[in-house]
Amino acid sequence: MSRVRPERQGQAWSQTTADGLATTRESRPAPLADAKQSPAERASDAFESKAERTGAQKRKAASLTTPATPGGASVRGAQAQLKLREIIAKAVSPNLAIRDQDTAVARLAIADSTTVGSLEVDVDIDHPARGQLLVTLVGPSGKRAIISDHTLGATYNIKGTWEVPAFAGEPTNGEWKLEVQDTVAAKTGTLRSFGLRIVPAGMTIPQPVGGADADPMTHITYLAADAMRGRKSPSPEYTAAAAYVEGLAKKYGLLGPNVNNPSAPYLQPVQLYSFTTALCPGHEVDAQPTGRSHVTTFERGFYLDEQMPQETLELINARYEKLMKDAGALATPPLDGHLRSADELKKLARADGSMPNVMGLLPGTGPHKDEVIVVMAHLDHLGTGMSGVFNGADDNASGSGVVLAAMPELAAAQQRGELDRSVLFLWTAAEEQGLVGSTYFVDHPIPGISVDKVAGVLNLDMVSRWDDERISVIDVDKSGKPTYLRDLLATANASMSDPFNTVNRDINQYLNAQDGAAFTRKGKDVLLIFEGEANPSGGGGDNADYHRITDDTEQIIRENGGSKPRRVKDLAIRVVKLAANR
Repeated sequence: MSRVRPERQGQAWSQTTADGLATTRESRPAPLADAKQSPAERASDAFESKAERTGAQKRKAASLTTPATPGGASVRGAQAQLKLREIIAKAVSPNLAIRDQDTAVARLAIADSTTVGSLEVDVDIDHPARGQLLVTLVGPSGKRAIISDHTLGATYNIKGTWEVPAFAGEPTNGEWKLEVQDTVAAKTGTLRSFGLRIVPAGMTIPQPVGGADADPMTHITYLAADAMRGRKSPSPEYTAAAAYVEGLAKKYGLLGPNVNNPSAPYLQPVQLYSFTTALCPGHEVDAQPTGRSHVTTFERGFYLDEQMPQETLELINARYEKLMKDAGALATPPLDGHLRSADELKKLARADGSMPNVMGLLPGTGPHKDEVIVVMAHLDHLGTGMSGVFNGADDNASGSGVVLAAMPELAAAQQRGELDRSVLFLWTAAEEQGLVGSTYFVDHPIPGISVDKVAGVLNLDMVSRWDDERISVIDVDKSGKPTYLRDLLATANASMSDPFNTVNRDINQYLNAQDGAAFTRKGKDVLLIFEGEANPSGGGGDNADYHRITDDTEQIIRENGGSKPRRVKDLAIRVVKLAANR
């Protein structure tokens, strides 16, 4: 079994189809594990399987049993074991071949005779090519629930944990089956393991600190709802998203650090400008190119004010001149014969409206409290187009959701005096227009959190797709030299009870196409965490829903049950704590 643990409780809600099948479609919050537990306590509390390592690779444990309380183990761990002893946790590792246009069936027998209260299924499927797989769980009574449906879209691996409420009230004893159907002629895959974790009806598990707020899927589901209409900067829906983030920052005691905006210190308003769409092909949402669009600074929009640094003004001037040249038009010359001022550029540009960066600060409690670790994600997406709503569940409700979900635990750590350096949570605006919000932040110093105080940056962008065993990162500076965050990432990953199998460094070509670039240009150490490309070993392009109206929460649930963003949250918290206390 790959794993069964509370922090990876999938949120796949069920609905009954016309033929009576329960299918996983929507997300719903569920309790999370306490990430402050020791490994021994986590093992007792979660009946977690142990992964054996050979080199850098993991082999999945063949079975899952309740561990005995070791000598010297904490009383809390022993009590937790007694409290959870009735939970049924069992797994098999059949390593079955999934052949072309055939169905592989793994079987698991449960002798305990009780009724299902809640059920999680853990799945580990490898596929070397883009197989179109249908994964179904079948209970002893014959009840069926679709766990993952990729019959209309290809996938490589399916690894994760799904909560399947369709089985509530069903008997537990008897044979459970996991059916994996390969619906096309492609290479043979492998069903490595599947397991069940069943909480009997009437049994409850206490909520940890943060509850549903500590689950990234709670926030992804909200931010990527149709009603949010793609959170374009600026728009009423982006304003609503910013208010949602601000409310959570206040709820967990974060300070509003923007003394330059005393009436709303959690917000940093940014005025967005753009050159006309005739001179800026691709500005419209529906004109987004296939695959990663390599949006660099100010590519589709920018800010203008008299306080902007010379280098930023030069960049906008260069952008204007290039657009005019590409359009075959004459550029309006600068009045001084050298560089157009911000006022001159305003006359050549269109004012698109204002939207805020959102921020919240946890002050450090140690000798380095004047230094700041930034954990950030862009809050905006593409809005709407003729083809529909670009919900942006993965891009980037996932990164924003992970940062939001990390707040409760990091706020609790700060209250216990466990953060030496301060931690700034930052959600940026207008990333999709060209890294506008992040550039504005570094260009407009806020006393106490200006860029000269920044001791490290963690940027989270698109962290929810594919299987939950791999990520890709950028951990180099502008010269290509590794930053100190590379070692911290390795330490943080190794400290996880189930580390990511693969950390690819295959996306350095996007160094300047993500919000961390604004800090990198200022000489700051930045770590970008990304979900990875199509090929599990690196490269291969983005997921097929990137910048499409199909980038919905449902796709995350289908691929990994929501466990990918939860695991990234666990990793991110560990990185931030290490950076704050190094």
